Amino acid sequence: MPIEKRTRPAYLGRRVRGMLVVGMFGAKTDELRALAAEFTGEGEMLQGVPGITDPEIERREMWIGPDAEAFRADWSAGPSTQLTELGTILGQIARELQAQADEQDECSSPGGGAGLTSMSAFGDIVGSGIGHGAGRSIGDVMKMGLPEGPGMTGGPGITLDDVLADDSPNDRRDLWTQLPEAERERILAEEPERVANVDGIPFEDRARANQAVAEDILADGGRGLSEDRLKVVEKVASGELKVVLFDPAKGDIVQMVGTPSENTDKVIIFAPPTGGRFEDFNTRHYFGHVDHLHSMHPDSVAFIYQRGDWAQKVAPPFGEADRYANDPTVAINNGKQIASFHQDALGSDPRLANAPKAGIGFSYGHSALTASEMFGARYDHIVSLAGSNMPEGWTPNPDTKYANVQHSNDMLNVAQKPWPLSEVLYGSSPDQSKTYEQYDAGKFKGDKPMVDFKVEYGEKDFGWIKVPTIENADVDFEFRNHDGAEAHAHITKTDDSNAYARDSIEEFLYKKK
Repeated sequence: MPIEKRTRPAYLGRRVRGMLVVGMFGAKTDELRALAAEFTGEGEMLQGVPGITDPEIERREMWIGPDAEAFRADWSAGPSTQLTELGTILGQIARELQAQADEQDECSSPGGGAGLTSMSAFGDIVGSGIGHGAGRSIGDVMKMGLPEGPGMTGGPGITLDDVLADDSPNDRRDLWTQLPEAERERILAEEPERVANVDGIPFEDRARANQAVAEDILADGGRGLSEDRLKVVEKVASGELKVVLFDPAKGDIVQMVGTPSENTDKVIIFAPPTGGRFEDFNTRHYFGHVDHLHSMHPDSVAFIYQRGDWAQKVAPPFGEADRYANDPTVAINNGKQIASFHQDALGSDPRLANAPKAGIGFSYGHSALTASEMFGARYDHIVSLAGSNMPEGWTPNPDTKYANVQHSNDMLNVAQKPWPLSEVLYGSSPDQSKTYEQYDAGKFKGDKPMVDFKVEYGEKDFGWIKVPTIENADVDFEFRNHDGAEAHAHITKTDDSNAYARDSIEEFLYKKK
Protein backbone atom coordinates (compact mmCIF):
# COMPACT_ATOMS: atom_id res chain seq x y z
CA MET A 1 0.00 0.00 0.00
CA PRO A 2 1.39 3.46 -0.83
CA ILE A 3 2.99 5.54 1.88
CA GLU A 4 1.34 8.91 2.37
CA LYS A 5 3.71 11.83 1.89
CA ARG A 6 4.26 13.73 5.15
CA THR A 7 5.87 17.05 5.88
CA ARG A 8 7.48 15.47 8.96
CA PRO A 9 8.17 11.79 9.59
CA ALA A 10 5.52 9.87 11.51
CA TYR A 11 6.25 7.56 14.39
CA LEU A 12 6.77 4.13 12.84
CA GLY A 13 4.54 2.13 15.15
CA ARG A 14 1.52 2.52 17.30
CA ARG A 15 1.20 2.01 21.01
CA VAL A 16 -1.43 -0.29 22.39
CA ARG A 17 -1.45 -0.61 26.21
CA GLY A 18 2.05 0.89 26.26
CA MET A 19 3.61 -1.52 23.73
CA LEU A 20 5.16 -0.81 20.36
CA VAL A 21 3.22 -2.48 17.56
CA VAL A 22 5.21 -2.59 14.35
CA GLY A 23 3.63 -0.91 11.34
CA MET A 24 3.51 -2.51 7.88
CA PHE A 25 4.83 -0.86 4.75
CA GLY A 26 4.56 -1.72 1.09
CA ALA A 27 7.68 -2.36 -0.91
CA LYS A 28 7.57 0.49 -3.41
CA THR A 29 11.22 1.39 -3.43
CA ASP A 30 10.80 5.00 -4.53
CA GLU A 31 8.58 5.65 -1.52
CA LEU A 32 10.98 3.86 0.82
CA ARG A 33 13.80 6.09 -0.43
CA ALA A 34 11.62 9.19 -0.05
CA LEU A 35 10.87 8.24 3.54
CA ALA A 36 14.56 7.53 4.14
CA ALA A 37 15.37 11.03 2.93
CA GLU A 38 12.81 12.50 5.33
CA PHE A 39 14.24 10.53 8.23
CA THR A 40 17.75 11.67 7.33
CA GLY A 41 16.73 15.32 7.24
CA GLU A 42 14.75 15.14 10.45
CA GLY A 43 17.53 13.24 12.20
CA GLU A 44 20.04 15.90 11.23
CA MET A 45 17.64 18.60 12.41
CA LEU A 46 17.25 16.93 15.83
CA GLN A 47 20.99 16.46 16.22
CA GLY A 48 21.49 20.15 15.52
CA VAL A 49 19.01 21.40 18.15
CA PRO A 50 21.34 21.02 21.19
CA GLY A 51 24.02 23.00 19.39
CA ILE A 52 21.59 25.91 19.23
CA THR A 53 19.82 25.61 22.56
CA ASP A 54 22.62 24.46 24.88
CA PRO A 55 24.72 27.67 24.62
CA GLU A 56 21.63 29.81 25.29
CA ILE A 57 20.63 27.75 28.31
CA GLU A 58 24.17 27.99 29.72
CA ARG A 59 24.15 31.81 29.61
CA ARG A 60 24.35 32.68 33.32
CA GLU A 61 23.51 36.32 32.78
CA MET A 62 19.99 35.33 31.70
CA TRP A 63 19.05 33.29 34.78
CA ILE A 64 20.88 32.56 38.00
CA GLY A 65 20.11 30.72 41.19
CA PRO A 66 19.41 27.15 42.35
CA ASP A 67 16.36 26.72 40.12
CA ALA A 68 18.37 27.79 37.09
CA GLU A 69 21.16 25.35 37.84
CA ALA A 70 18.69 22.51 38.43
CA PHE A 71 17.01 23.26 35.11
CA ARG A 72 20.36 23.28 33.27
CA ALA A 73 21.32 19.94 34.82
CA ASP A 74 17.96 18.42 33.89
CA TRP A 75 18.20 19.75 30.34
CA SER A 76 21.71 18.42 29.83
CA ALA A 77 20.89 14.97 31.21
CA GLY A 78 17.51 14.75 29.55
CA PRO A 79 16.21 16.49 26.39
CA SER A 80 19.60 17.65 25.12
CA THR A 81 21.01 14.12 25.16
CA GLN A 82 17.76 12.52 24.06
CA LEU A 83 17.36 14.76 21.02
CA THR A 84 20.83 13.83 19.84
CA GLU A 85 20.13 10.16 20.49
CA LEU A 86 16.84 10.23 18.62
CA GLY A 87 18.48 12.00 15.71
CA THR A 88 21.08 9.23 15.56
CA ILE A 89 18.36 6.57 15.58
CA LEU A 90 16.46 8.28 12.77
CA GLY A 91 19.65 8.40 10.73
CA GLN A 92 20.23 4.69 11.21
CA ILE A 93 16.62 3.92 10.30
CA ALA A 94 17.05 6.01 7.16
CA ARG A 95 20.09 3.96 6.16
CA GLU A 96 18.19 0.73 6.82
CA LEU A 97 15.28 1.96 4.67
CA GLN A 98 17.70 2.79 1.87
CA ALA A 99 19.33 -0.64 2.16
CA GLN A 100 15.94 -2.36 2.11
CA ALA A 101 14.96 -0.40 -1.00
CA ASP A 102 18.19 -1.45 -2.73
CA GLU A 103 17.62 -5.08 -1.70
CA GLN A 104 14.05 -4.94 -2.99
CA ASP A 105 15.21 -3.70 -6.39
CA GLU A 106 17.74 -6.51 -6.57
CA CYS A 107 15.47 -9.32 -5.38
CA SER A 108 12.07 -8.48 -6.80
CA SER A 109 10.70 -10.52 -9.64
CA PRO A 110 7.34 -10.65 -11.53
CA GLY A 111 6.24 -13.58 -9.37
CA GLY A 112 7.07 -11.90 -6.13
CA GLY A 113 10.24 -11.64 -4.11
CA ALA A 114 11.93 -10.70 -0.95
CA GLY A 115 11.92 -7.21 0.37
CA LEU A 116 10.79 -5.11 3.29
CA THR A 117 7.58 -6.49 4.80
CA SER A 118 7.86 -5.19 8.34
CA MET A 119 9.92 -2.85 10.46
CA SER A 120 11.03 -5.53 12.90
CA ALA A 121 14.62 -5.18 11.67
CA PHE A 122 14.79 -1.85 13.44
CA GLY A 123 14.78 -3.58 16.80
CA ASP A 124 18.43 -4.42 16.23
CA ILE A 125 19.16 -0.78 15.48
CA VAL A 126 17.51 0.64 18.56
CA GLY A 127 18.86 -2.08 20.85
CA SER A 128 22.41 -1.86 19.57
CA GLY A 129 23.68 0.43 22.29
CA ILE A 130 23.19 3.96 21.03
CA GLY A 131 24.26 6.27 23.86
CA HIS A 132 22.39 5.53 27.07
CA GLY A 133 19.43 4.23 25.06
CA ALA A 134 20.71 0.70 24.64
CA GLY A 135 17.90 -1.80 24.62
CA ARG A 136 15.16 0.81 24.29
CA SER A 137 12.48 0.76 21.62
CA ILE A 138 11.90 3.77 19.43
CA GLY A 139 8.75 4.36 21.42
CA ASP A 140 10.76 4.30 24.67
CA VAL A 141 13.12 6.96 23.36
CA MET A 142 10.23 9.07 22.12
CA LYS A 143 8.51 8.87 25.50
CA MET A 144 11.55 10.15 27.45
CA GLY A 145 10.25 13.69 27.76
CA LEU A 146 10.80 14.86 24.19
CA PRO A 147 8.64 17.67 22.82
CA GLU A 148 5.44 16.58 21.17
CA GLY A 149 4.24 17.98 17.87
CA PRO A 150 3.15 17.05 14.36
CA GLY A 151 5.13 14.08 13.17
CA MET A 152 6.80 13.44 16.51
CA THR A 153 4.12 11.35 18.20
CA GLY A 154 1.36 10.55 15.75
CA GLY A 155 1.29 7.38 13.78
CA PRO A 156 -0.49 5.38 11.14
CA GLY A 157 -2.79 2.57 12.14
CA ILE A 158 -4.08 3.94 15.47
CA THR A 159 -7.83 3.50 15.79
CA LEU A 160 -10.44 4.52 18.31
CA ASP A 161 -10.53 0.90 19.46
CA ASP A 162 -6.85 1.22 20.41
CA VAL A 163 -7.58 4.38 22.40
CA LEU A 164 -10.45 2.82 24.32
CA ALA A 165 -8.63 -0.48 24.92
CA ASP A 166 -5.88 1.19 26.93
CA ASP A 167 -6.40 0.96 30.69
CA SER A 168 -4.48 4.14 31.51
CA PRO A 169 -6.30 7.51 31.19
CA ASN A 170 -2.95 9.17 30.51
CA ASP A 171 -2.19 6.76 27.69
CA ARG A 172 -5.71 7.13 26.34
CA ARG A 173 -5.21 10.87 26.14
CA ASP A 174 -1.85 10.38 24.43
CA LEU A 175 -3.29 7.95 21.88
CA TRP A 176 -6.31 10.18 21.26
CA THR A 177 -4.06 13.13 20.41
CA GLN A 178 -2.11 10.89 18.04
CA LEU A 179 -5.21 10.29 15.94
CA PRO A 180 -5.31 12.57 12.89
CA GLU A 181 -7.40 15.65 13.53
CA ALA A 182 -9.81 14.69 10.75
CA GLU A 183 -10.40 11.31 12.42
CA ARG A 184 -11.04 12.91 15.80
CA GLU A 185 -13.56 15.26 14.20
CA ARG A 186 -15.26 12.31 12.49
CA ILE A 187 -15.55 10.42 15.79
CA LEU A 188 -17.01 13.44 17.61
CA ALA A 189 -19.59 13.84 14.84
CA GLU A 190 -20.43 10.19 14.08
CA GLU A 191 -19.56 8.18 17.23
CA PRO A 192 -19.75 10.72 20.07
CA GLU A 193 -21.21 8.29 22.60
CA ARG A 194 -18.03 6.19 22.50
CA VAL A 195 -15.82 8.97 23.90
CA ALA A 196 -18.26 11.31 25.66
CA ASN A 197 -17.66 9.96 29.18
CA VAL A 198 -14.19 8.43 28.83
CA ASP A 199 -11.47 9.59 31.22
CA GLY A 200 -8.37 10.61 29.30
CA ILE A 201 -10.30 12.19 26.43
CA PRO A 202 -9.70 15.97 26.70
CA PHE A 203 -12.53 17.76 28.48
CA GLU A 204 -13.29 20.03 25.53
CA ASP A 205 -13.75 16.99 23.29
CA ARG A 206 -15.89 15.25 25.91
CA ALA A 207 -18.11 18.33 26.09
CA ARG A 208 -18.48 18.41 22.30
CA ALA A 209 -19.25 14.70 22.22
CA ASN A 210 -21.91 15.05 24.90
CA GLN A 211 -23.45 17.96 23.02
CA ALA A 212 -23.76 15.67 20.00
CA VAL A 213 -25.23 12.92 22.21
CA ALA A 214 -27.83 15.38 23.50
CA GLU A 215 -28.69 16.39 19.94
CA ASP A 216 -29.19 12.72 19.06
CA ILE A 217 -31.48 12.21 22.07
CA LEU A 218 -33.68 15.10 20.96
CA ALA A 219 -33.65 13.87 17.36
CA ASP A 220 -34.83 10.47 18.65
CA GLY A 221 -37.87 12.00 20.31
CA GLY A 222 -36.35 12.21 23.79
CA ARG A 223 -35.91 8.44 24.28
CA GLY A 224 -38.59 8.31 26.95
CA LEU A 225 -37.00 10.90 29.25
CA SER A 226 -39.21 13.05 31.46
CA GLU A 227 -40.05 16.60 30.48
CA ASP A 228 -37.86 17.99 33.27
CA ARG A 229 -34.85 15.92 32.19
CA LEU A 230 -35.32 16.94 28.59
CA LYS A 231 -34.99 20.58 29.63
CA VAL A 232 -31.46 19.79 30.75
CA VAL A 233 -30.78 17.79 27.57
CA GLU A 234 -31.90 20.81 25.53
CA LYS A 235 -29.41 23.04 27.33
CA VAL A 236 -26.62 20.55 26.69
CA ALA A 237 -27.58 20.28 23.02
CA SER A 238 -27.57 24.07 22.64
CA GLY A 239 -24.13 24.37 24.22
CA GLU A 240 -25.46 26.37 27.17
CA LEU A 241 -24.27 23.60 29.49
CA LYS A 242 -20.89 22.00 28.83
CA VAL A 243 -20.91 18.55 30.39
CA VAL A 244 -18.10 16.01 30.64
CA LEU A 245 -20.22 13.19 32.08
CA PHE A 246 -23.72 12.74 30.72
CA ASP A 247 -26.14 9.86 31.09
CA PRO A 248 -29.70 11.21 31.36
CA ALA A 249 -31.20 7.74 31.76
CA LYS A 250 -29.12 7.08 34.89
CA GLY A 251 -29.19 10.66 36.13
CA ASP A 252 -25.40 11.11 35.84
CA ILE A 253 -24.12 14.55 34.90
CA VAL A 254 -20.96 16.58 35.52
CA GLN A 255 -20.99 20.16 34.28
CA MET A 256 -17.75 21.96 33.48
CA VAL A 257 -17.85 25.68 34.27
CA GLY A 258 -14.95 27.39 32.53
CA THR A 259 -12.37 26.16 30.04
CA PRO A 260 -9.13 24.38 30.98
CA SER A 261 -5.98 26.15 29.84
CA GLU A 262 -2.36 26.62 30.75
CA ASN A 263 -3.53 29.59 32.85
CA THR A 264 -5.99 27.61 34.99
CA ASP A 265 -5.32 28.79 38.53
CA LYS A 266 -7.74 26.59 40.46
CA VAL A 267 -9.92 23.52 39.96
CA ILE A 268 -13.11 23.33 42.02
CA ILE A 269 -15.31 20.27 42.55
CA PHE A 270 -18.80 21.10 43.80
CA ALA A 271 -20.79 18.27 45.44
CA PRO A 272 -24.62 18.72 45.71
CA PRO A 273 -26.86 18.06 48.72
CA THR A 274 -29.18 15.24 49.64
CA GLY A 275 -31.81 14.98 46.96
CA GLY A 276 -29.53 16.48 44.31
CA ARG A 277 -30.90 15.57 40.89
CA PHE A 278 -30.09 15.68 37.20
CA GLU A 279 -33.01 18.10 36.80
CA ASP A 280 -31.32 20.66 39.08
CA PHE A 281 -28.99 21.56 36.24
CA ASN A 282 -31.93 23.35 34.66
CA THR A 283 -32.99 25.39 37.70
CA ARG A 284 -29.45 25.81 39.17
CA HIS A 285 -31.01 26.96 42.43
CA TYR A 286 -28.04 25.97 44.63
CA PHE A 287 -25.15 26.38 42.15
CA GLY A 288 -24.76 30.09 42.90
CA HIS A 289 -21.35 29.97 44.55
CA VAL A 290 -19.82 28.09 41.60
CA ASP A 291 -21.14 30.64 39.11
CA HIS A 292 -20.09 33.56 41.30
CA LEU A 293 -16.54 32.28 41.81
CA HIS A 294 -16.11 31.72 38.08
CA SER A 295 -17.35 35.23 37.32
CA MET A 296 -14.78 36.64 39.75
CA HIS A 297 -11.97 34.25 38.72
CA PRO A 298 -12.46 33.30 35.05
CA ASP A 299 -9.21 31.31 34.92
CA SER A 300 -10.66 28.82 37.38
CA VAL A 301 -12.47 25.70 36.21
CA ALA A 302 -15.25 24.11 38.24
CA PHE A 303 -16.98 20.75 37.94
CA ILE A 304 -20.46 20.30 39.40
CA TYR A 305 -20.56 16.59 40.15
CA GLN A 306 -23.91 14.76 40.27
CA ARG A 307 -24.55 11.03 40.04
CA GLY A 308 -27.85 9.21 39.78
CA ASP A 309 -27.11 7.18 42.91
CA TRP A 310 -26.77 10.25 45.15
CA ALA A 311 -28.42 10.28 48.60
CA GLN A 312 -32.15 10.97 48.25
CA LYS A 313 -33.36 11.53 51.83
CA VAL A 314 -31.60 12.47 55.07
CA ALA A 315 -32.95 9.53 57.08
CA PRO A 316 -36.01 7.25 57.24
CA PRO A 317 -38.06 9.71 59.35
CA PHE A 318 -38.01 12.11 56.40
CA GLY A 319 -39.59 9.71 53.92
CA GLU A 320 -38.96 6.51 52.03
CA ALA A 321 -36.00 6.37 49.66
CA ASP A 322 -33.53 3.95 48.12
CA ARG A 323 -30.54 5.82 49.56
CA TYR A 324 -30.28 7.81 52.78
CA ALA A 325 -27.66 10.38 53.68
CA ASN A 326 -27.25 8.82 57.12
CA ASP A 327 -26.32 5.46 55.60
CA PRO A 328 -22.48 5.57 55.63
CA THR A 329 -22.20 3.28 52.61
CA VAL A 330 -23.91 5.86 50.37
CA ALA A 331 -21.37 8.62 51.05
CA ILE A 332 -18.54 6.11 50.75
CA ASN A 333 -19.79 5.06 47.31
CA ASN A 334 -20.18 8.64 46.10
CA GLY A 335 -16.80 9.49 47.60
CA LYS A 336 -15.16 6.74 45.58
CA GLN A 337 -16.76 8.13 42.43
CA ILE A 338 -15.47 11.64 43.12
CA ALA A 339 -12.00 10.29 43.90
CA SER A 340 -11.95 8.39 40.60
CA PHE A 341 -12.94 11.53 38.70
CA HIS A 342 -10.29 13.47 40.61
CA GLN A 343 -7.53 10.98 39.82
CA ASP A 344 -8.44 9.71 36.34
CA ALA A 345 -10.22 12.63 34.67
CA LEU A 346 -8.46 15.60 36.26
CA GLY A 347 -5.20 13.70 36.68
CA SER A 348 -4.91 12.92 32.96
CA ASP A 349 -5.25 16.57 31.92
CA PRO A 350 -1.81 18.21 32.12
CA ARG A 351 -3.42 21.64 32.45
CA LEU A 352 -5.39 20.63 35.53
CA ALA A 353 -3.44 17.80 37.16
CA ASN A 354 -1.11 20.09 39.11
CA ALA A 355 -3.43 23.08 39.52
CA PRO A 356 -4.59 23.87 43.08
CA LYS A 357 -7.72 21.88 43.98
CA ALA A 358 -10.71 22.96 46.04
CA GLY A 359 -13.86 21.17 47.06
CA ILE A 360 -17.18 22.72 48.03
CA GLY A 361 -19.75 20.38 49.54
CA PHE A 362 -23.28 21.61 50.22
CA SER A 363 -25.07 19.65 52.96
CA TYR A 364 -24.66 15.91 52.13
CA GLY A 365 -22.21 16.86 49.38
CA HIS A 366 -19.68 17.60 52.11
CA SER A 367 -19.95 14.00 53.37
CA ALA A 368 -19.30 12.69 49.85
CA LEU A 369 -16.44 15.14 49.35
CA THR A 370 -14.63 14.20 52.56
CA ALA A 371 -15.27 10.53 51.75
CA SER A 372 -13.34 11.09 48.51
CA GLU A 373 -10.31 12.04 50.61
CA MET A 374 -10.41 8.55 52.10
CA PHE A 375 -9.84 7.16 48.59
CA GLY A 376 -6.97 9.35 47.48
CA ALA A 377 -8.50 12.66 46.38
CA ARG A 378 -6.38 15.59 47.55
CA TYR A 379 -7.50 19.18 47.97
CA ASP A 380 -5.79 22.39 48.97
CA HIS A 381 -9.07 23.73 50.39
CA ILE A 382 -12.40 22.18 51.36
CA VAL A 383 -15.47 24.25 52.14
CA SER A 384 -18.36 22.77 54.09
CA LEU A 385 -21.36 24.77 52.90
CA ALA A 386 -23.73 23.95 55.76
CA GLY A 387 -22.16 20.53 55.44
CA SER A 388 -23.19 17.25 56.97
CA ASN A 389 -20.90 14.89 58.83
CA MET A 390 -17.55 13.55 57.74
CA PRO A 391 -17.62 9.74 57.35
CA GLU A 392 -16.44 7.54 60.16
CA GLY A 393 -12.78 6.77 59.68
CA TRP A 394 -12.08 10.12 58.00
CA THR A 395 -9.02 12.04 59.16
CA PRO A 396 -8.08 15.53 58.01
CA ASN A 397 -5.25 15.90 55.54
CA PRO A 398 -2.51 18.03 57.14
CA ASP A 399 -1.95 19.81 53.82
CA THR A 400 -5.61 20.74 53.38
CA LYS A 401 -7.32 23.81 54.86
CA TYR A 402 -10.94 23.31 55.95
CA ALA A 403 -13.75 25.80 56.50
CA ASN A 404 -17.40 25.55 57.54
CA VAL A 405 -19.80 28.28 56.39
CA GLN A 406 -23.40 28.26 57.65
CA HIS A 407 -26.13 30.16 59.49
CA SER A 408 -26.19 29.63 63.24
CA ASN A 409 -29.81 28.45 63.11
CA ASP A 410 -29.35 26.02 60.23
CA MET A 411 -31.56 22.98 60.75
CA LEU A 412 -28.60 20.67 60.22
CA ASN A 413 -27.14 21.95 63.48
CA VAL A 414 -29.94 20.16 65.28
CA ALA A 415 -29.16 16.77 63.78
CA GLN A 416 -25.46 17.23 64.43
CA LYS A 417 -25.51 18.60 67.97
CA PRO A 418 -24.13 16.24 70.63
CA TRP A 419 -27.56 15.41 72.02
CA PRO A 420 -29.77 12.38 71.32
CA LEU A 421 -30.87 13.28 67.80
CA SER A 422 -27.24 13.23 66.70
CA GLU A 423 -27.72 9.49 66.30
CA VAL A 424 -29.56 10.26 63.09
CA LEU A 425 -26.23 11.02 61.43
CA TYR A 426 -22.76 9.55 61.81
CA GLY A 427 -19.14 10.59 62.13
CA SER A 428 -17.91 14.02 63.20
CA SER A 429 -19.55 17.29 62.27
CA PRO A 430 -17.83 20.21 60.50
CA ASP A 431 -19.58 22.79 62.72
CA GLN A 432 -18.17 21.02 65.80
CA SER A 433 -14.71 20.19 64.42
CA LYS A 434 -11.64 22.14 65.52
CA THR A 435 -10.07 21.31 62.16
CA TYR A 436 -12.55 23.59 60.43
CA GLU A 437 -12.30 27.35 60.46
CA GLN A 438 -15.81 28.53 61.32
CA TYR A 439 -17.59 31.24 59.35
CA ASP A 440 -20.87 32.10 61.10
CA ALA A 441 -23.25 33.79 58.67
CA GLY A 442 -25.53 34.78 61.52
CA LYS A 443 -29.05 33.78 62.44
CA PHE A 444 -31.29 33.68 59.39
CA LYS A 445 -34.69 35.34 59.77
CA GLY A 446 -37.32 34.39 57.23
CA ASP A 447 -40.90 35.47 56.79
CA LYS A 448 -42.71 32.16 57.21
CA PRO A 449 -44.95 31.54 60.25
CA MET A 450 -44.19 29.31 63.20
CA VAL A 451 -45.35 25.70 62.90
CA ASP A 452 -45.77 22.95 65.43
CA PHE A 453 -43.43 19.97 65.32
CA LYS A 454 -44.63 17.35 67.77
CA VAL A 455 -43.14 13.91 68.19
CA GLU A 456 -44.37 11.32 70.63
CA TYR A 457 -41.95 10.56 73.41
CA GLY A 458 -39.98 7.36 72.93
CA GLU A 459 -37.93 5.78 70.16
CA LYS A 460 -38.83 4.74 66.68
CA ASP A 461 -36.87 1.91 65.14
CA PHE A 462 -35.94 2.48 61.49
CA GLY A 463 -33.70 -0.50 60.86
CA TRP A 464 -30.04 0.27 61.35
CA ILE A 465 -30.71 3.32 63.56
CA LYS A 466 -33.09 4.38 66.30
CA VAL A 467 -34.33 7.95 66.21
CA PRO A 468 -34.91 9.47 69.67
CA THR A 469 -37.64 12.03 70.20
CA ILE A 470 -36.84 15.69 70.81
CA GLU A 471 -39.26 16.68 73.59
CA ASN A 472 -36.52 17.04 76.19
CA ALA A 473 -33.81 18.27 73.84
CA ASP A 474 -31.88 21.36 74.87
CA VAL A 475 -31.42 23.45 71.73
CA ASP A 476 -30.38 27.09 71.45
CA PHE A 477 -32.94 28.18 68.86
CA GLU A 478 -36.59 27.63 68.08
CA PHE A 479 -36.69 24.35 66.20
CA ARG A 480 -40.38 24.81 65.41
CA ASN A 481 -39.60 27.82 63.24
CA HIS A 482 -39.39 27.45 59.47
CA ASP A 483 -36.28 29.62 59.63
CA GLY A 484 -34.08 26.58 60.34
CA ALA A 485 -34.98 24.96 57.02
CA GLU A 486 -34.85 28.25 55.14
CA ALA A 487 -31.41 28.98 56.59
CA HIS A 488 -30.07 25.76 55.12
CA ALA A 489 -31.13 26.71 51.59
CA HIS A 490 -30.27 30.40 51.96
CA ILE A 491 -26.56 29.71 52.53
CA THR A 492 -26.29 28.86 48.81
CA LYS A 493 -27.41 32.34 47.73
CA THR A 494 -24.88 34.84 46.39
CA ASP A 495 -26.88 38.07 46.45
CA ASP A 496 -26.27 40.76 49.06
CA SER A 497 -28.57 39.00 51.56
CA ASN A 498 -25.83 36.38 51.89
CA ALA A 499 -22.82 38.59 51.23
CA TYR A 500 -20.92 37.40 54.30
CA ALA A 501 -20.97 33.75 53.23
CA ARG A 502 -20.33 34.62 49.56
CA ASP A 503 -17.32 36.80 50.31
CA SER A 504 -15.95 34.51 53.02
CA ILE A 505 -15.85 31.55 50.65
CA GLU A 506 -14.02 33.54 47.99
CA GLU A 507 -11.51 34.87 50.51
CA PHE A 508 -10.90 31.42 51.96
CA LEU A 509 -10.34 29.77 48.56
CA TYR A 510 -8.32 32.46 46.85
CA LYS A 511 -6.55 34.37 49.61
CA LYS A 512 -6.04 31.82 52.35
CA LYS A 513 -2.55 30.33 52.01
